[in-house]
Amino acid sequence: MGFFDRFFKKKEVQVTRREFSLKDIEDFIKKEIVTKNKDIKDVGPLIEEIKNARDDAKEKVEELKNHDFPDEIKDRVYKPILTSKPQYVKSLLESLGTINLEEPGNLDELEEYYKALLNSLKRIQKIQEKKGRIVAMSFEEEVMKLGGALNRIIDIVNEIGEVLEERKADRKTLLDIDSDITELNMGMQQLDKLKDKKLVLKEKISSLKEDIKRMSNEKEEIEKSDAFKKCLDLNECLLKNEENAARVKAGALNILGPLSRTFRKFGKVVDDGKIKFENKDGIKKYIKDPAGAFLSETDGCPVIYEIIAGIEKAIKRGTLSLSPKEKKKVMPKIADIKSGGLEKIKSRLKVLEMEREGIKKELVSLDIQAACDRLAEDIENNTREIEKITAELDSISRQEGMLNEKIQGLKEDIENGVLKIDDTISLNLT
Repeated sequence: MGFFDRFFKKKEVQVTRREFSLKDIEDFIKKEIVTKNKDIKDVGPLIEEIKNARDDAKEKVEELKNHDFPDEIKDRVYKPILTSKPQYVKSLLESLGTINLEEPGNLDELEEYYKALLNSLKRIQKIQEKKGRIVAMSFEEEVMKLGGALNRIIDIVNEIGEVLEERKADRKTLLDIDSDITELNMGMQQLDKLKDKKLVLKEKISSLKEDIKRMSNEKEEIEKSDAFKKCLDLNECLLKNEENAARVKAGALNILGPLSRTFRKFGKVVDDGKIKFENKDGIKKYIKDPAGAFLSETDGCPVIYEIIAGIEKAIKRGTLSLSPKEKKKVMPKIADIKSGGLEKIKSRLKVLEMEREGIKKELVSLDIQAACDRLAEDIENNTREIEKITAELDSISRQEGMLNEKIQGLKEDIENGVLKIDDTISLNLT
């Protein structure tokens, strides 16, 4: 601080800061874009200067036009100079006449106006480079004065170009801010939608969890009941019944299995017509699936007895030959069948089937297991749905993270842009 400043303190300029919300700055920027597009009043004086410089240039061209060679030296002047001067004057007057002096109304018109000025200057420059150099050989002073007036036009056009670039840069800053604001609004709306969606999904998870809790309690109550215990006992009985039936069926297969080859041989003898046998479908079934054919037999097993009788008849006649080893394996099984072995198995299977049907009927009447199974299935479905929704929530959280990062970047860009155009504005972009 200077010596006098200690006694006469300078007053610090207090800058009044204005706080703008997102809506405020959006409206402000849109108005500024319109204003900046129309605010080119400072170009008016430059256009007036161009008019004066153009008129000055035209005046000097007219002076050159009226400045003729003295008769005594015309014969000594290089002929191209004599012919170039009128063309030079005419071309310059025409080109100067193309300079538009109508003041543009906005920034876009100013840009077009500036381009037109540059085109006029290019034509003048071309004339100067070609005809001007020739004419200057005899009228150096006049061409130099004219060049000064033309250079003044160039200087003013350059000033207009600088103003134009400055205005365009300002407008670009405003348009960039406006674009960022639009993108920010869209991002924030999208973020709100994601938050709403998350809320709905979380409520759905809560509802599903409540349902799981309720159903688990119901299932637990059912499993504690006497009816459920009885259902478990019945299921145990059903399992034992099925195990017994499987063992009995295995006994039937033990009898019929060794006869498979004999059935095939007998079927061939029948097909070849070497023995008469009416029930061809029956022998085909026992060839294809002995156990299945037996299980489909009616009471008394008439088909297998008919087939065994046919086999014995064919062996007796010699139309079906069996090796000693095969006879040793087959004949005891035939004896088992003839002694009612398969009928006993069939009868036992029928008893087991009736017992099984009774157990199933009782289980259906209790309806406990079915209710418990339905609850377990619903609990599992709800659990899977929760897992699915949780995965969706994770995906939304990732989207939110990317959006928040993008929104933060846009806010910084907007703040930096606004600072360039007006450092008195303080933003609150929440």
